[in-house]
Amino acid sequence: MKIKLLTASVAAVLLAGCGSDSDPVVKTYSVQAYDPAVIDMKVSYTCGELTGEADELTTNYKGMVGQARISHVDVVTAPHECEFVLSPTETSRDSSNGKPITTEYTIPQGLAQVDGLVTGSPFTTLIASSLEDGEVYSPEVAEKVFSDLGIDINAIGVSVDELLLNTEKVVQDLQAQEDEGASAIATQLIATANVVSDVIKANPEASPESISIAAKAITEEVITANPDYPKSETGEVIYVTIPAEDTQKVVGDVQDAIDAGTPTDEIKPDVPTIPEPEVGEPIDPVDPPTGTGGTGGN
Repeated sequence: MKIKLLTASVAAVLLAGCGSDSDPVVKTYSVQAYDPAVIDMKVSYTCGELTGEADELTTNYKGMVGQARISHVDVVTAPHECEFVLSPTETSRDSSNGKPITTEYTIPQGLAQVDGLVTGSPFTTLIASSLEDGEVYSPEVAEKVFSDLGIDINAIGVSVDELLLNTEKVVQDLQAQEDEGASAIATQLIATANVVSDVIKANPEASPESISIAAKAITEEVITANPDYPKSETGEVIYVTIPAEDTQKVVGDVQDAIDAGTPTDEIKPDVPTIPEPEVGEPIDPVDPPTGTGGTGGN
């Protein structure tokens, strides 16, 4: 009798585990592409000898726009051991304005943290290229990059790690404050990300320092011409694309000044006229498919 009862109990447990309401939850780690949020980028990871790709391209799903999930247990449990590369595809777009994205982003090893989103952006790419071979992410290197870009981390009100891990949230929080100073910082972050993306793409062999200083000068002109960026004075969503040859000229001038021994804070390159902005078309997010079986680590 006891054996029959035990058998029945085991069967009940097994049946309970097979129901759709109790399917096992697969924990995943989420990586977001940001320029702002970019959809349809391929995410790959290298964690020592382990290599692989995310389960999906960065999505346009509601609540996770620009994010891709990774279900490999080693990434989920130790993302700080991994470097991530976000590669553009033919359909990669900035979801906020529809701009095609063709720049590759890198997240250096040591930045990602367990149970939290990590963002790949022009900022993390500059930081990764500033590291020596074998060197892992450090806040000190990141702060130097932001300083070269003319961005005051202290004025943002978060740590440099918080800014890099979830850039979209930091920018949205600044915009939600409806404060002139906070709005100006949000504008600076978005404009700088857009410009750095264009500069990196056109100058793949340039030093991180020359890219940062050139991007700072170009961004200042973008904001002067478009003070409400990424919106026009009439409230339309806009974006500016900097011609490759213009970025190359500014980067070259900056590098010449660096080579001549000019202190970086004294380098003031001439910036060609900023192109007229294009009117963007935001891409509406869609409902995620049912039964994906994953939950984000954030």
